[in-house]
Amino acid sequence: MKRINIYIVHGYNVSDGGKNTTDKLIPLFHEINQDKRYNFKNLNICELDYNHFNLIQAKLADKPIGKIMSELSNSLSSGDINIFIGHSNGCAILHHASLYGLNSDLFVYVNPALDCKLSPNSTIKNVQVWHNKYDMAVTIAKYIPFTIWGDMGNVGYVGNDKRMMNNVENVKGHSAIFKPEHKNELSLIVSNIFEHIKNRLI
Repeated sequence: MKRINIYIVHGYNVSDGGKNTTDKLIPLFHEINQDKRYNFKNLNICELDYNHFNLIQAKLADKPIGKIMSELSNSLSSGDINIFIGHSNGCAILHHASLYGLNSDLFVYVNPALDCKLSPNSTIKNVQVWHNKYDMAVTIAKYIPFTIWGDMGNVGYVGNDKRMMNNVENVKGHSAIFKPEHKNELSLIVSNIFEHIKNRLI
């Protein structure tokens, strides 16, 4: 039986290990997995947390952290379904990890602080991009020189890579989707991931 491994990477300037952002996904995965359409028995969720970084530290550390995360490929079974979710700068870390050879069936970018024209290495089979036009934080990020940061979280992916699938969030702001009042919107991300998994298992 295939194992389903979901890895979650929070953004920068986070001192709570993603408690108020990406950790909100974890109970939703368990809740929605009770739906009879899914009910995956072999679902594993892992938080890939890193230390609190300011802007300069994140700029310097993203690539080394990405390299470390890429080494997960050595322990992942090719027969499993391995999915990585990033928020904000977490998406930049995942991009670096892909360049170092990380393999994944699916990347999920939530308000990515990434250049809107970037797509990951060919070792990543599919990418879901979640964005909203009110994400001003990533709009500022695109003006920071010598980085891969940009406004993908605002405008979505802009390019011709057919692996990249844009999804518009019905919220306003960079981390707004993690607020309690937007639980239904956040649930859409989980449901889309589960639909992807279900299709892979057919």
